[in-house]
Amino acid sequence: MNSPATDKQLNFILTLAGERFEGDALDDFFTFANSGDVKKGAASALIKGLLETPKLAKAAPVVRATQPATTLVAGRYAVEIDGVLGFFKIDVPESGKWVGYTFVKQMASDDEYPVKGARKGAVLAAVEEDPKAASIRYGAELGRCGVCNRTLTDAASREAGIGPVCAQNAGW
Repeated sequence: MNSPATDKQLNFILTLAGERFEGDALDDFFTFANSGDVKKGAASALIKGLLETPKLAKAAPVVRATQPATTLVAGRYAVEIDGVLGFFKIDVPESGKWVGYTFVKQMASDDEYPVKGARKGAVLAAVEEDPKAASIRYGAELGRCGVCNRTLTDAASREAGIGPVCAQNAGW
């Protein structure tokens, strides 16, 4: 068994190590697996030892105590963050495994980029101050409905920053 370890063995070692170690110890497994010097016999012995090692305890799932005071609806919003106007898409799933989560993406031309961490909190806080105004500003700035993102072709809709159907559905 002096032949080199297979890719399958090395990948399994990394999977097992990732479930059982963190930090420098995990880095050592990556260095070991990528060294190119691992033999089949050594890999088999390591796999056996890893399988006998207990897994790390999983972090308790994050439970959201309550929804935000103002209930945001999925849509597009324009708000200033640190003095710069930004355009954001907010998704609030109503079904499936993501119920209770709020996703924020920054819009840049035709692309969308996830917003996370403190910046996500800042965007949500800015939108929550006045969701209607933020949605209408999106529509007024870009000529697209702040709810469904369709092009606003009617003069009254462009002035309002929202299409008539979406305005009615949103209660605006």
